[in-house]
Amino acid sequence: MKTFIFFILVSTLSLSRSANAQLLKDDSITSRSMAQDKYNQLLWNEKDRNDWYEWWYFKVVDPKTKKSFYFCYGLVNPWDHQGTRDSSRVFVNAGNFSGRKIVEERFRPNNFVAKVGKLKENEIVFKAGSSNLITPNSFHGDIVSETNEQVSWSIQTKKTWSFNAMGWTMFIPEISNIYWYPAQANMEMTGWINFNGERIELDKAHGYQDRNWGRSFPKWWAWIVSNNFKDSPTTKLASGGGMPKIRGIGEIFEGFTVGVSHLGRDYKFRFPDGDKIKLDIHFGKWHVDAINKKNQRIIIDAYAPKEKFMLLPFTTPQGDNYKDYEALNGVARLRIYERENFFLPWKLIADLETEEAGIEYGSFNELALQEAFTQSVHLQ
Repeated sequence: MKTFIFFILVSTLSLSRSANAQLLKDDSITSRSMAQDKYNQLLWNEKDRNDWYEWWYFKVVDPKTKKSFYFCYGLVNPWDHQGTRDSSRVFVNAGNFSGRKIVEERFRPNNFVAKVGKLKENEIVFKAGSSNLITPNSFHGDIVSETNEQVSWSIQTKKTWSFNAMGWTMFIPEISNIYWYPAQANMEMTGWINFNGERIELDKAHGYQDRNWGRSFPKWWAWIVSNNFKDSPTTKLASGGGMPKIRGIGEIFEGFTVGVSHLGRDYKFRFPDGDKIKLDIHFGKWHVDAINKKNQRIIIDAYAPKEKFMLLPFTTPQGDNYKDYEALNGVARLRIYERENFFLPWKLIADLETEEAGIEYGSFNELALQEAFTQSVHLQ
């Protein structure tokens, strides 16, 4: 078995040689606008008739009320125009964490519009139905659930930071069953949200947007993000990872990645780059300790009580139900360290806290929140 895993490692790493030219500039995508960033556009090959999903996820915390919302535009098995699978669909949903409410509208798999390639400023990136669309600098929606609950929104966006979380592996097709890209890990959001009659006005609120795509879901997934730290509002954190399927063979590795932007400097810690990242994940509490080859270190401690979490259900292309527990008003502490070389002690650069952390854990196991918080349940 060890020999087999070593072979997979060598084979996978050898693929990176062909991506070396791209590797040297893999973070150049972070400076591109959404109109130029192909990884923040439709990635499905229209000739593909295999399992497939992708979505665009947005989140925001209203700075005045501290109410938090998410919006998701997605497609599952878009080739299945006749809906021969129950899981095949195009969907748009929105969540209100303060009210612990999710509203979703579904469409037939062929009811979407998307363009691949360079876009103009106001050209449509993705559109579902008649009113739900994303452009390079805005996103809009007007959805009605099966029980006649209605949510609408119209928000202008301005990206200020993104992070290539997967490094060179993002450019290699099928290396993983799931891809994650915080394409707009920090941006300003200005506009309005009307959630079941409650209207929220946003004025340059701290926003976030990422992308997921692939064939199937990982065994488990964790996520910690924030773009509004106390006394350091320009500091941004995007971290996530789990246990994906590698090269279609199996869940061999646990992988995690951390990106931080602080005072004009980027700190990157990525499992594919060979950086050392330790995880200790219990329900409601996340601990990450990461060290890279530049003698930089990040320690993250994040927590949210059970009443902050909401269950976001996702149906995989195969029809399985993935349970995603998420909070957007979690507490997180971020410590940044540096040292000149391996033999010298760490020097503390920053010690920051936020009460607007996004915290998430997903798996195929349905956990009872009450039970999970009263026991020491290790999730990794």
